Amino acid sequence: MYKGINCRIVNNTVVDLNNVSPGPPWIRLGDHKDSSHSENSYVINNLSKSVTIAEGVTAQNNVIIGNYEDYFFNYAEKDLRLSSSSPARNAGTSFLAPEIDILGTIRPQETAVDAGAYEYSGPVNVETVNPADIFQLHQNFPNPFNPSTTIKYSIPTPPCLPAGTAASSPLAKGRTEVGFVTLKVYDILGREVATLVNEKKSAGTYTIKWDGTNSSGKQVSSGMYFYQLKIGDSYTETKKMLLVK
Repeated sequence: MYKGINCRIVNNTVVDLNNVSPGPPWIRLGDHKDSSHSENSYVINNLSKSVTIAEGVTAQNNVIIGNYEDYFFNYAEKDLRLSSSSPARNAGTSFLAPEIDILGTIRPQETAVDAGAYEYSGPVNVETVNPADIFQLHQNFPNPFNPSTTIKYSIPTPPCLPAGTAASSPLAKGRTEVGFVTLKVYDILGREVATLVNEKKSAGTYTIKWDGTNSSGKQVSSGMYFYQLKIGDSYTETKKMLLVK
């Protein structure tokens, strides 16, 4: 690109398709043909074979690809999700980074934003576990969402009690109530927005829908929200979700 004014090139993945002749792909933001410089332009968090910038352009946290196979889940099949050992993981900056990646995954998933179009969110597990065997708060679906989303959580079945276990033990609650369950939604400032669950529950897997309204029944604004599950004194987990309008 020749001369950018207020240009943003952020979190792109630029690769070679192996069937085009111009050669390795690149990102370039240079001067105009009349030699005038770019103004207020940024090239950030990109993943490419080459990044070239000129005066007037701010470049940060761009990752230059070496061997494609070292970066992607399956480059041969053009699956450009990041591999678990990809140098692009946690290589980005939050400055100007979008809140979600190309698949709708919230950024960041780890300690920092990833470089490129895809945010690494962990391997896909082939072996599954019965949700009722463990405490678990699932990622809401869909996410991002509008106007509503579904949240699923699991309460495990406690193990059998050994002889002589005190009736007051948490394990003595057996296969029924495991404690008081609360599921609440908070905004990014930590203020409570809505209470979705506030009662005792038996072991099992449950789903509940949030329609994007607060405790007063009013629609909340677009943005990032947190939902937190508490089950007695045994389990607390918080996840992020994104409401878009």
